Amino acid sequence: MTRDNSPKKGALFYPQWQGAGYSPELYEGTVALWSYFSPQMPSIEVPVDRPGEVTKHNGIIGLKQIDKQLSNSYKILQDLNPSHIATIGGGCDVEVAVISYLRATHGPLGIFWFDAHGDLNTPDSSPSKLFHGMALRCLLEGGRGFGLQLPVPSISLQDIALLGVRDLDPPEREYIKETGIPVIAVSELMESMPEKLVSQFKQFEKVYIHIDLDVLDPVEFAGVKCPTENGVRIKQLRSVLQDIMERWDAIGLSLVESIETDKKKLSALEPIIQLVREL
Repeated sequence: MTRDNSPKKGALFYPQWQGAGYSPELYEGTVALWSYFSPQMPSIEVPVDRPGEVTKHNGIIGLKQIDKQLSNSYKILQDLNPSHIATIGGGCDVEVAVISYLRATHGPLGIFWFDAHGDLNTPDSSPSKLFHGMALRCLLEGGRGFGLQLPVPSISLQDIALLGVRDLDPPEREYIKETGIPVIAVSELMESMPEKLVSQFKQFEKVYIHIDLDVLDPVEFAGVKCPTENGVRIKQLRSVLQDIMERWDAIGLSLVESIETDKKKLSALEPIIQLVREL
């Protein structure tokens, strides 16, 4: 009998919306993107509460539902044990569960955070108190101070890079200045990875790619929760992603924060979605 050593891949549908507050458009956009995505690998669905009232706890809007759903998604992933995960998610906060699972399963991994925003706020520093703007900081802090039941393995500052970021809150700017997190501007993202990141990530065999679709220029795709001008072009992003996937074993790749429900407009993302399907 021959043992099958091929990676066990899964497509994760996780339409968590509470991280953006009362946001039915984020839920509906995630449902539409999942339908367009049409996964070609086994599907994994995380049940979430339908859009409704959310309240603030521990300085985070919607924390009770978020905490429940994060813990549930982590357990689902543990039970199914996928080695590679392609995620169609709601807010950036879905990454807290996905990356925590992959980090606990695989050990240290490099994280490419493609996003117009830093997602580096804390419950105290956040002006909005929305958890989707705290996701990366929560991972860096190992969940401490965020009121979660989920076990969050802390990631190192040397494990991450922010790519395409261009809209930061003052506390986020200060945190980046203090910690020295690499920030790659849109102008530096051409057809391949900047050499300084290749050097930084050479220690890793496996990487995770987070893509908040607001990293894209709204001239090409505006159907996101927080559109931000002067973003990355779709062709440009595809080239960089291809370079990453050729250099490293990408064990996870996500598309999050879409509110677009029009299939024709979603088709603009096809060059990116093709790569997610091929994970």
